[in-house]
Amino acid sequence: TAAEASATRPSILFLMPDQWRFDWDSFGRAHEEAVDLELPNLRRLAAEGTRFEHAYVQAVVCAPSRSCMASMRDYDDAGTATNGANDYDVTIPTYFSLLRAGGYHTMTTGKDDLTKLSQLGYHLNHSTSNASDTYHMRELGFSDGIRYSGKLDVISSYPEPHEAYGYMLNATTVALANGSTVNAFAAHAACLRGDAATCADAAAFPAGLYEDDWTARNAVALLDRAPADAPFFLWVSFPGPHNPFAVPEAYRVDRGDYPDAVDEPGPPRPHCDASKGPGLNRTRCDYAAELERLDEHFGAVVAAAERNAPGELVVCLFSDHGEMLDDHGGTDKSKPWQGAVSVPLVCSGGAVARNRTIAAPAAIIDLGATALDWAGVAAPPGATAASMRGLLEGAPEAARNRTVVHSGLRSSSFPESDRRLDEVETDAFDFRLAVARFAEGTFKFVCCAGACPYAPSTVSPPDADGYTRLLFDTVADPYDMRDVKAAFPAVAEALRRTLPV
Repeated sequence: TAAEASATRPSILFLMPDQWRFDWDSFGRAHEEAVDLELPNLRRLAAEGTRFEHAYVQAVVCAPSRSCMASMRDYDDAGTATNGANDYDVTIPTYFSLLRAGGYHTMTTGKDDLTKLSQLGYHLNHSTSNASDTYHMRELGFSDGIRYSGKLDVISSYPEPHEAYGYMLNATTVALANGSTVNAFAAHAACLRGDAATCADAAAFPAGLYEDDWTARNAVALLDRAPADAPFFLWVSFPGPHNPFAVPEAYRVDRGDYPDAVDEPGPPRPHCDASKGPGLNRTRCDYAAELERLDEHFGAVVAAAERNAPGELVVCLFSDHGEMLDDHGGTDKSKPWQGAVSVPLVCSGGAVARNRTIAAPAAIIDLGATALDWAGVAAPPGATAASMRGLLEGAPEAARNRTVVHSGLRSSSFPESDRRLDEVETDAFDFRLAVARFAEGTFKFVCCAGACPYAPSTVSPPDADGYTRLLFDTVADPYDMRDVKAAFPAVAEALRRTLPV
């Protein structure tokens, strides 16, 4: 019965902030000091569960990465080349749809980016007035949802809103310090775009209307209205800490001791600049502020999930890609370096081993296969993901679910005219990489068509055939500064052979 299934199969909560790099998780790793961040809810999940030190995304741009995760396929088979290529191919089964068919009540909220090109169907004349009936929501496998866009996409149609968050803002006014009022959507657009005159008044960008705050409230609402007699799955896609690093004044932090960028050309950027408004900042203290505010939301959503779960609850927290934060002169993602390709990953609850840290490389796509494993549902044909349930529940690292993790990105699959010109991350490149553990250490092999994007200053020019081939020890050299291909030629060749042709 449904009640019996609820008692034996866990409910599952996936928390996915957007653009959270691996080392900004407050833990620290070998050869690194921990970044000074107050993340008590993340730390509680780690203490009560299992944390991976080396988790990798299969694509380093929003929509492709999420397509890989949803389809449980590696990048070349997931059907979404980059943000400007296409919406998710709904002929490819998602693990959401398989969970729903297996008796789960499946939910999503936030910016899932699975219909990013069409903007939830807006560009296809599909009504976006109901955030719980957006384009392809049912085909993607969700029983319920509150879906919308993230940050820059929200204001891409300004002055008219086109999705749920924009509609909410457009129906709201905010009171400024001088006694006047302004439309919240207009103020939001101005702040994200760097209108110093508007954003000089902190009231124009208030706490409570911040998109991550709204996402947390929507997650709680979905949990509270979920049926009580079935296990649930909820995917919460927070828009932050994706750029612009725009946070309300009340959330800003300035400790002044964040690490500088690695290998940054020229003088380091300031960690904070209090003279600038939300959208004008791209500083480390605002990135930190977004993360610390997100951690508060993790606590609220987990509490609501615990309150509503009919049986056990498993929580996993991870990101869709990282953020370069000026390492090697790069920003955003779209690059094969650790700041972009490696992300935090923590799972807790149910039978997950407590207070365990795993150093073996992990693949984010394996979370979908793991969810199906917990639910007792078979993975579909074509999936390349492998369940990490055994590893999470205490199996030794030697028995890990995979030996090699792959990632990549290509830009040549669609014409230049199809690229979204309002997006920073469309500056995509052709590269592939593979990560694996060997007796000599844990290594990442990178192959770029031509020069690698925003390459470390120590990288040599491309080989005679036009390709750049690099090998890095990800533990001893977490910021890709020393190519050790010449010292470990057999390792480089073994990883090269695993890459797609």
